[in-house]
Parts: sequence; structure tokens; C-alpha cells
Amino acid sequence: MESRRKRKSSQIFKWVCYTLLMLLCTVLQTMPGLFQLGAAKPLYLLPLALAVSVFEGEFAGAVFGAVCGLMWDYTAGRTVGMLALELMILSFAVSAVVQLYLKDTAQNFLLIAAGCAVLVLACFFFQHSKATPVQPVESISPSSEIPASSAEVPAESSSTQPAVPVSTPDGLTFSLSAEMVSDKLSLELDYGTILFVVDPNASDITLQFDGFRTRYLTHSNKKEGTAEFSYHVPKYYALPDIDSAVLTITAPENILHKVDIDLAMGDVDLGTLSLEELDLELAMGDVSADSLTVKEADFNLAMGDCHIDHLTAPKFDAELAVGDCKIGMLSGAQDVSISVITGDTDLTLEGSASDYYLVTNGLTGTSSHDGKANASRKISLSSTTGDFSISYAN
Repeated sequence: MESRRKRKSSQIFKWVCYTLLMLLCTVLQTMPGLFQLGAAKPLYLLPLALAVSVFEGEFAGAVFGAVCGLMWDYTAGRTVGMLALELMILSFAVSAVVQLYLKDTAQNFLLIAAGCAVLVLACFFFQHSKATPVQPVESISPSSEIPASSAEVPAESSSTQPAVPVSTPDGLTFSLSAEMVSDKLSLELDYGTILFVVDPNASDITLQFDGFRTRYLTHSNKKEGTAEFSYHVPKYYALPDIDSAVLTITAPENILHKVDIDLAMGDVDLGTLSLEELDLELAMGDVSADSLTVKEADFNLAMGDCHIDHLTAPKFDAELAVGDCKIGMLSGAQDVSISVITGDTDLTLEGSASDYYLVTNGLTGTSSHDGKANASRKISLSSTTGDFSISYAN
């Protein structure tokens, strides 16, 4: 009976690992520019599906291959079901061939994986033979991409006129008044580094886009008091040097109220920003700040670190899949939740341990500290594989 329970637990743990690997491969495969050579990107889900089918048998491998295909279809924006069917058939066939005719060796697996990759890509190109061809990377020249009238920067019609960009030698500069961002500033970028600079002498907010392919930059004011900027490179275009793309946002003190940032790849430096609400989603990259003051903040990082020297936030929620979270000093905390799947958490709280209701949740279990002291100030920390370091400073 005990050995049966161990085998069952081992099977559950194994398939959980397979699922986590599938999610990781999906993230890596959809990252723009990650290990990309020209227009070619590596495939991660295909060899994973084939490997599982070789070790787990035809039927289990076919089901896992179908799920990998669905993930691939969904994230690539294709017709859902096509790759799922292809990977299901391939996984079943590969498992049967290996068990009946081939030895389970690394050389045979590499040959099979390469052949299947060619077959899948051939099917894909056959299905999309009329798709837009891959375009070469063009040199980034703001003077050639953006005329003096800035007509190539599309802006949707709205009741509020969008800011008029000014062409500079390195890119574009937008100037926004306080009324234009009285509600929210929204940024949605495929890649780039975002820097916030607080200038007490500034009167307006300026956004300097350097090194971006400005023809793909859009700006609109659909709603009064909301400024939206988006930067999306077409799916079949190879990315330029993403390290040279820098967005510098210079703003006066306390002029920004709410900021939404959705960045696929790149770093975010919040500097000494002070605002009411901050929503940050970062797929691959780090977020940092010298001194961040915010009433409510929500961070979601798939792969990257969070490093804030001094954070003043009554409500702070951070979720990190892979990366470390370090906060040098957390002040004014009332409801804080930090969840890290793979990584360490280093936190220094203002005051003493008796000022908080601290709950830590890890592989070793859940523990509460000083819960009866001040239940109104809750600090919740969780980690799947990582360590907690908690200290206090008056």
C-alpha cells in the first residue's frame, strides 16, 4: 500500500513538472527576439512533446502533444486545433516507432526531433503560403521614417486631440500637459527600456522615444484625461537592436496619478516616481526604483527581478514567476502580498515585528508571526522554491 502511494505521488509530481516545463517553453517560444536569428526562432514545445511521448508511451504522449499544440496555436495567433492535431499524431507516431524499431538514444531522438520540426514547419508554410513574407530589418533613421509633419504616426480620432510629436535626431518627443494625463498614462510596448525621471522644474510631461521604429508607434487620447501609447512590431518582422530602444519619461513632481505599463521585453526604472496607482506587467526584464511612492501597486513579472530601494505603499501586490524580489525599505504597508515561484524574497519592513501580521507560505508549510499584534497590517509572502529574508528597521 505504501509503495503504491509513493508511485502515485511520484506520477503526480512528474506530470506537474511536465506541465511547468510546457508553460516555460511556451513563454520562451513567444518571447519576441529571444535567441532569434534574423526571422528564425527556436522551437521549444515540439522537442518537449516528443520527449514526453518517448518516455511516457503513445497515448499519454499523444494527449500531452495535443495540449502543447493548443498552447502553440493560441500563443501564435493561429487557427486553434491545427498544430494540436499535428503534434498529437506526431507524438503518437514517434512513441510507437521508438518502442518498436529504434533504440532509446540521444542520437535517434535528435534525428526524430529534427525530422518532425521540418515536417511541422513544412505544414505551416503550406497552410500560410499566402501570408505576409518576412521583412528584413531596416536601419533605424528617424529622419527617413518620420517626416516633419509626423504623418506616419497614426492617431485615432477622438474628442481630445492627441499630442503632436516632434522629430529629433534620435527619435520622437511627445509633450503632454497635466490635463492630458489627469486620469491615466498607458504604455504598451513590445520591447524597450522605460526610464522615469522626476524634474521639479518641468511644466509638462515629455516622452522621448529613442531607437524605436517609429512607424509602429501609435498615440491616442480616446478618453479625456487618458494618454495611450502603443508600440507593436508586425508578427513577421525581425526585430532590430532592442537594447538601443529607450523611452525616457520626464515629469514634474506629483503630476501622474495612474500609470499602466505592459512591456513584453525590457527593463523599467521607476526612479523616484510618486503617484496614486501603478499597474506593471513585464514578461521578460527587471523593474527597479530608487524611491517609489504609490497608494496602490500591482506588479506581474514573468521572468525578471524586482529591486526597490525604498517603497512607500499602503497596498502592494507583486507576482514573480522567475526572479528575485528585494525591497530595501517598505514604509506605510497595510496590505502587502509578494508571491515568487522561483526566486528569493528580501524584505525590510519599517518598525518592528509586532507591528505586522506576517504570513509566510513555502514548501515547508505556512507560518504566521506576531499575528495578534496588529492584524490590520498584513504582510503575506509565498514562494515555491526560494528563501525569505525579513528584517525590521525603526
